[in-house]
Amino acid sequence: MLIRENIRKGRGRGRIKQEFYRKKIAMPGNIDELIDMANTESDEFSEFVDDDVDNLVDGVDWLKLAVIARTKKYGNDIPGEQKEKAKQLRFLQYRGFNTDICFAALNHTTETLDERF
Repeated sequence: MLIRENIRKGRGRGRIKQEFYRKKIAMPGNIDELIDMANTESDEFSEFVDDDVDNLVDGVDWLKLAVIARTKKYGNDIPGEQKEKAKQLRFLQYRGFNTDICFAALNHTTETLDERF
C-alpha cells in the first residue's frame, strides 16, 4: 500500500525506500522487486506499468512517471536554459528518481514519450 501510494504521488524508487525508513517499517530484502511488482495488479496504475519483452517481469515505467511529474510542475516544454534544467533536475532527484531517469526526463515531453520505442 505504501509503495502504490508513493508511485501514485509521482515519487521515485529512492523516495519510496526513504518512506520505509521514515515510517520505521522493516524494509524487506526484495524491496526493488516489490516496487516493480506493486502496480501489476492495479488498473489505476496501468499507464505506468511497462511489460518486459519476455512478459516475465512487469515493472514501473519510471521515465514516464518522471516526465509526468516534471510536466505537472513545470509545463510540457523541454527546458532550454542550464539554470532551468538544473532546477528541474533537482526537483526530480528530490522526488527520488535515479539520476539517469532524471536526465532522460529532461529531454522528453508527454507527447514524445511514445516515440522512444
